[in-house]
Amino acid sequence: MFTTKYELANDQYAEEEQYVNAIESRRKEEDMVFQLPFTEYFGDGGGHHKMQDYDNGRLYLHSHKTRWTWGSVSARDGGWWKTTAQLPEEELIQKILLAGFTGISIDTHGYSDDAKLKTLQKVTGIDPILSSGGRYAFFDLVPKIEKMADFLNSSDAAFLRLKILNSLFPNYNVGVYEAEKSGDTSWRWCRQKCAIWLKNALNTPRKIRLHIKVKSTGPKDVTFLYMDTKNELVSETTASIDIVLKPLFNHRFYLESSGERVFAPNDSRKMYFQILEFNIEELKF
Repeated sequence: MFTTKYELANDQYAEEEQYVNAIESRRKEEDMVFQLPFTEYFGDGGGHHKMQDYDNGRLYLHSHKTRWTWGSVSARDGGWWKTTAQLPEEELIQKILLAGFTGISIDTHGYSDDAKLKTLQKVTGIDPILSSGGRYAFFDLVPKIEKMADFLNSSDAAFLRLKILNSLFPNYNVGVYEAEKSGDTSWRWCRQKCAIWLKNALNTPRKIRLHIKVKSTGPKDVTFLYMDTKNELVSETTASIDIVLKPLFNHRFYLESSGERVFAPNDSRKMYFQILEFNIEELKF
């Protein structure tokens, strides 16, 4: 049994080494490769078909000059990788090209079928480099970069790149529990008062529209608080709130409940309401 496992591990190691060598032999310059599917750095409990929690780190072990997206710490600025990985393929490619990526690597063990692979092949018009065992596929985006060189070197692209690399995403802080999911529905339980931080890392103001939906015991138990702004939230109804973010500032939003605590059997958490939606839409001035 142990001999068989060793042989399997050795074959996998050899496949990954060959694959990374094939990527790095293309160019003298450093490559920045976007990895799919996205997985958390400290493990996210699986849910990626045949992939193990840390499989996205395997390719790094063989590389000498390639930079990979896996390894960003959960709940920090690594939120950029997660939200980008969830975009439709065309939008994903546009965004990572602006951010400076030169390729996409897919671990097919993370998917139940080859739909993602086929869609990327169709959108890019590129035949991927496959690993010897067929587990990994690499899309070389350099030809697309060369075709888009004029735009990618323009001032418009530089501005978009700055916004992309400083994307706005919520950092759930004190009083917010980890996300839970059932089917396509997700939520976060909150204490009586909780904080959500949003960092504007640019040296210019940014105008946003927050889309917030909560679920509480009463119809109007939860209040949104930010500086002098105070909004009463209606349970299970999306509220839209416009805010101008100060430059180079970590903004703190608060949600506070006036309702009753929710008790659940065998759950010691202090739960008062759920956050069903907290989305950020950036607006033009």
